[in-house]
Amino acid sequence: MRNSIRKRIIERQWVILLYLALGVIVFKAPIVDLFGFVTSNSSLGYIFTVPLVFAYLVWLRKDRSFSFRGRESLAGPVVLVVAVAMMYVGDATQLRFLFHMSVIVAFIAVALTFLGPRLMLAFLPAFVVLFFMIPLPGNVRQWLAIPLQKFATEVTVFILGILGVPAIQTGNLIEINGIAVAVGEACDGMRLVIPLALVIFAFVFSLPIRSHLRILLILVSVPVALLCNVVRLVPTAIAFGYFPSHANQIHDVGGWMMIPLAIILMSGFIKLLTWLDVSVSRWRLVTA
Repeated sequence: MRNSIRKRIIERQWVILLYLALGVIVFKAPIVDLFGFVTSNSSLGYIFTVPLVFAYLVWLRKDRSFSFRGRESLAGPVVLVVAVAMMYVGDATQLRFLFHMSVIVAFIAVALTFLGPRLMLAFLPAFVVLFFMIPLPGNVRQWLAIPLQKFATEVTVFILGILGVPAIQTGNLIEINGIAVAVGEACDGMRLVIPLALVIFAFVFSLPIRSHLRILLILVSVPVALLCNVVRLVPTAIAFGYFPSHANQIHDVGGWMMIPLAIILMSGFIKLLTWLDVSVSRWRLVTA
């Protein structure tokens, strides 16, 4: 079956490439707009890693896919029509989120056409990760950012108090040693939550763990992201108050350290579950 599927892919590779080329032509406007939007916003740089994560998850599942017989599906053209409708509606109504989403839906339509539904299911996590390429709408991002800023400010002031560092909260400002430190969008955790969700998604679907645990880890990634953000904010606030000449460097280093710290915390969570004898893996080794 493996050889037959490879043969089918080789036989149709030029047709597939033609479909993809036509897709790029038809969806050129949303592709160009998405690329321009991402390159103009430094907080969206993680989007360029999504294709790599997609390729990685496809590669992990390449052998599993041979247990399914791929075949062309008429569902693909139907989904493509939906993608075209999304593009035109998004453009006409200035809904950039819908406009950009049409590109991902169109790509899925091409894959569905040549792979079929059953083979698509084998690669489902890889196709789901593609939706991380679509930036959140501005109003949604703002709706999430406001409470996150408030939470980050309150928790940071609380921890500073425990450490014996005098700090006064005024809205989203932290006054420390007479210097006001603003907890803006760069420090509210929004820049970490989605990239971390992407990393955790790839992480949990790279391991042979149970489905309910995968869902749990994805849900836990949000409070972990907030915790890591507070861990960064505390030394940053102290630096701005007492060592202002080094504050920016500490802020930047803290930003780079958040993702590794989050992965360490998630790995520790899995080890804790294993230590508590919670069934983590799909397979349980029998030891003496």
